[in-house]
Order: sequence, then C-alpha cells, then structure tokens
Amino acid sequence: MTDLMIVDAQASAITGWVGPVPFSVDPQATVARLKPYYNVDALLGHLSYKSQDDLASAINKPSTFFRGQDIHAMTDVKEWFNQRADQAKNVQILCAYNTIRQLPGLLAKGHALLVDNCHARSFSRILWRYESKEDADAAVGLGEYALNSHDLRFFPGTAKLCFSCGSLDHLRNACPTRPPVKTLPPSFSFPAPAPASAGGVSYADAAKQALNKVDSVERDLRAEVAYLAGQVNDMKEQLAKFRARQDELLAALKLAQDKVAKQVEELDTCQESLASTVKGLSASLETLTTELDAESEMVAELKAHKARMSEWYMRVNRDLAIVEADLAVVLDELWQSKDFAAALTAAQELSWAHKAKKKGVLSPEDI
Repeated sequence: MTDLMIVDAQASAITGWVGPVPFSVDPQATVARLKPYYNVDALLGHLSYKSQDDLASAINKPSTFFRGQDIHAMTDVKEWFNQRADQAKNVQILCAYNTIRQLPGLLAKGHALLVDNCHARSFSRILWRYESKEDADAAVGLGEYALNSHDLRFFPGTAKLCFSCGSLDHLRNACPTRPPVKTLPPSFSFPAPAPASAGGVSYADAAKQALNKVDSVERDLRAEVAYLAGQVNDMKEQLAKFRARQDELLAALKLAQDKVAKQVEELDTCQESLASTVKGLSASLETLTTELDAESEMVAELKAHKARMSEWYMRVNRDLAIVEADLAVVLDELWQSKDFAAALTAAQELSWAHKAKKKGVLSPEDI
C-alpha cells in the first residue's frame, strides 16, 4: 500500500461567472445578496464557490433579481455572450419597470438575459431567451400582450428598437419625441468675446448674476426668516395667553371642586340627620301603631258597652213609660174616687197585676 502524498500548495478556488451585475454596485453588497441563494465566498470578477456541488447547484437554480437585473450563475462569461449572440432564440420585450419581477410568472418559459433600464424612462427593455426557436417565434407572434393588467410588447431579438418611444420605425437619434439638434452652417464663426463660461456669458457677468441671485435669495430667506420669527412670536403670545387662561380655568375648577365637595359634605350631614329623624319617626310610628291598636280595642269595648247601656236605657225608659201611664190612670181614678183606701188598694192590685203580667209571676211575693 502506498503512502498518501502530502501537498503543501493551497487548492485553487472554484470560481464561476455571475451576472450581469451593474458596475456601480458594491461587490460586497452583491455577495451579501447572493449568499442566501448560492454558497459563495467572494466576488472578484468571478464568484468563488466552496465545492463543485455548490457551483452545479448555483447553475441549475433560476436567476435572482438584484438591482434591476436578473443575475445568472454560469461557469464562464462566454456562455452568457454565446446566449446573447443566438438571436434566433432571443426576444426583446418592452414593459413597465414594476413588471420585470413578475415576468417569470407571466411568461412561464425562458429567462431574462439582460434588463435595460438606462435608455428610456417610460419602459424597460428585456432581452428574453427561450429554449427553442419555436417558443421565441410564438412569443414574437403575440405582438402586444396583456395579462393581469400587465402590458407587454414582443419584438424579434434582431429588431432595431427606438429606446425613447419603443417604435420599430426609427432609432433613438431620429425619434420625433426628442428635441432636434441645432447645427450651425459651416461658414458661421463666433466673434472673439471676452473670456466666457461654457454658456456663452462672460465670467464677470456670470459672477455678477450669481451674486445678484445670491443677494435675492438671501433677501427672500431673511424675509422668510422674519416672517417665521413673527409667526413664532405670535405663537408664543398665544401660548402665554393659553397658559394664563389655563391657570384661570384651573383655579375656577379648583374653586368649583371645593364648592361641590362642601355641598357634598353638607348633603352627607343632612342625609345623616334625615336618617336619624326617619329612624325616630319610625319608632314613634310603631309606638303610635301599638297605642292605636289598644285604643281600637278600647273603642270596640266601649261600643259594646254603649250598645248594652243603650239597650238597658231603652228597657228602663219603657218601664218608666208604663209606670207613668199606670200612675196617671191611678191618679185619675184616685181623684175621682171617694174612698181613697179602696182606691189605693185597687191601685196596688192594678200595679201588681201589671207587673205580674209583665214578668209572668203568680203572686206579689214572687215579684
């Protein structure tokens, strides 16, 4: 068995190309953006991978949108240039900038090789690559396409587009939307003026105009500052008035609170006094109720006694009336009789007979 060889030399880094990346982008920011997607270490013209598996995984993954571009991972930049050169499979797409991120979901096939956001303000140009020429031809056949409120325009990859208006009839330098460039006749020559700036105005006049403008701006600023200072002073006065008014309101509020507290205390005292009075009245009412019950019983007894006495008086009066009638008869007879003794005896018998008839007795001894 052979021994293992010990190699002191450092292993070469596994690198691959990623792009396109704008030149104005910081490489460290690019690496920080790509690390969640690709297992990379650094970006020095090429990405540095830790292993061949990381490189293969990065190549197989879809593109990553970063700073307005779709970033692709490839083994070499020549692959990207070769894809750009294959015009048969490439299509140019014009769309709004906010639609670029959604193109993979809208088109389903292909990917963006290059995004151009620098030549026009109203639209972005995307160089879109398909896997086959048939897919590219089908996309070009769409012409203008709208999906989910996203308007897209498709052109062949070799079309000469105007980057000002998106037309195929002319190039950007001949676009009617751009202001025409004034050209001077060949025989025209400028006189020799005093030293002038790039705008054709002498430096002295330009300096004077600049100073005048500075003075004007300074006056305007001073006037604005004075106006703002006046506003601040007015606000301070209003704040002072508000604070004074606030102190008055607080004092009035405290006075009202003290008055209400005193009234509440008086009401509590009055309530306690009323409670005591009501309690005493309740006790007196109970006593009066007891006495009234006793008086009612006495009244009932008196009424019964009165009824008995009335009945007794009626009997006595009736008896008296009978006696008076008997006496009247006897007296009449007595006065008319010559024999008083006989008359008296007759009267006694008459009286006994009357009483016997009244009481139902048989002899005078039973009366």
